Amino acid sequence: MNDKPLRALMIDDSEDDVLLIIRELKRNGYNPAYERIETADAMKKSLEDAQWDIVLCDYKMPNFSGPSAISLLKESNTDIPIIIISGTIGEETAVNCMHLGARDYIMKGNLSRLCPAIAMEIEEAKRRIREKQTGEALRKSRERFRTQYQVSPIPTFTWRKIDDDFVLLECNDAAHAATEGNAKKYTGKTAREMYSDNWDVLRDLQRCFEEKTIIKREINSKHFMPGRSLVCTYAFVPDDLVMVHVEDITERKQAEEKSRESEARYRALFERSMDMIFMIDFNGNFIDANNVALNLYCYKREELPSLNIASFVGEDQFERASAIIQEIRETGTQKELSEIRLQHKDSADIYLETQGTAVALNGKPPAIQVVARDVTERKKAEAKLKDTLESLRRAFGSTVQALASALEFRDPYTAGHQSRSTHLACAIAEEMGFPVDRIEGIRMAGSVHDIGKLSIPAEILVKPKKLSELELSLVKEHPRSGYEILKNVESPWPLAQIVFQHHERMDGSGYPMNLKGDVIIMEARILAVADVVEAMSSHRPYRAALGVEKALEEIEKNKGVLYDRVVADACVRIFHEKGYRLP
Repeated sequence: MNDKPLRALMIDDSEDDVLLIIRELKRNGYNPAYERIETADAMKKSLEDAQWDIVLCDYKMPNFSGPSAISLLKESNTDIPIIIISGTIGEETAVNCMHLGARDYIMKGNLSRLCPAIAMEIEEAKRRIREKQTGEALRKSRERFRTQYQVSPIPTFTWRKIDDDFVLLECNDAAHAATEGNAKKYTGKTAREMYSDNWDVLRDLQRCFEEKTIIKREINSKHFMPGRSLVCTYAFVPDDLVMVHVEDITERKQAEEKSRESEARYRALFERSMDMIFMIDFNGNFIDANNVALNLYCYKREELPSLNIASFVGEDQFERASAIIQEIRETGTQKELSEIRLQHKDSADIYLETQGTAVALNGKPPAIQVVARDVTERKKAEAKLKDTLESLRRAFGSTVQALASALEFRDPYTAGHQSRSTHLACAIAEEMGFPVDRIEGIRMAGSVHDIGKLSIPAEILVKPKKLSELELSLVKEHPRSGYEILKNVESPWPLAQIVFQHHERMDGSGYPMNLKGDVIIMEARILAVADVVEAMSSHRPYRAALGVEKALEEIEKNKGVLYDRVVADACVRIFHEKGYRLP
């Protein structure tokens, strides 16, 4: 089977001889593709138009010859093996052809030598091509290396080993620039000459050369970049060379020194702080703590790695502490001061006011720095103050209740009016979303809102008939009298003002000051509505009870005129939708 392709250029004037050669090739397994030519011009064209594995040439033809073909092949600069095939060539002529450049010569009567010769020449041609390609690749590699060497931003010096010393062979442009033009003037000098003050350089060059290894060392050179801190990397390269890359680390060293100084200052502040400072990771594990924190908790520094924030907080505080850590993880800081209860080593409770911030820690992942202040004593003082205030509040409430009872004892017909009005006023305030403390103020004011009636003669208060103009004017002064009684009473609520204004109306038609709109405080507006609803719903000496529905109709009819619209709506709503009933 002919499976070995062969591209053969046949230079012969005999078609029959060529066919004999082709038959021999096929008999030896070749599958030749060939072209027969017999002139120099035809050969030139064939070499230009196609690629050939072998040239098989007759020695002598009418219009061409083997030596001419060899010469033409050289001129074309084409590395194709040529074998001379002839029936009349003598040994001397054949040797001459070999000298001219023929790879072999074959007698036409001995074609059995042809195929082995072709096989050998093709392999030799392939070898030459591989060598040429390898050489070209090596040349390009060296060119690339040379280019990279020169354009590299890293100052690089090349030393050659000569006897027991090293000579500076060359340096790249970066080295020349880094030394302000001084590097190249040292080219050709030995390491002994240049580094007589630093024998480590010579030793490193020698060790790198002998061990064929890479060495790094930090040096300070008087010749190259004086006053700068340098890191030299020595690397052995073929041809007895040592290449030295120089990295200027002066700025980095200065930055490191500043960082160390900053760390020292921070550490001094950390330890001298009057507040507690401790570091934890985002899992709550302790990393560090200053002496104030350690002394407060009675722990030693070596115990810190075994501690977690969970060791100090109770179950009711752990969720809060976790939320604070999560906030710092997401935002980088704790937005507001937080108060948290921790447990001392002896199981006593300690209250801390904390502020946490995410910080970098010696190049490691961020941690949380917590600045904390012990507010335990303050908490105790606040609790004591709260108890005192509560006690005072109870005493104040008792005093108010005593005043209310005195009024109702004097005016049996209005007995319970104040307490029922107060109950309704508080319900309205709650419906409007008032805070508990403000509702408590309404409760206190409502309990004594008619305290000024103490200044009105009892016979007027219980008179079963319509009051005269004079009597009515006396009654209308009771808010002012109530204000005078309460104005000097110390209270967290505006009790005197609420009492003074509870008969004022939104359109200014009320009394005693004819106040109007927003000038009337909200607590007084609420009490005014509650007072009207309770009064109309209850029996009076001069009339029978009108009932709740009549009272609510009055409120609905005059909301926005006499009564605050929001208060009126809240009052109607609690009766009709919430099922409220006067007690």
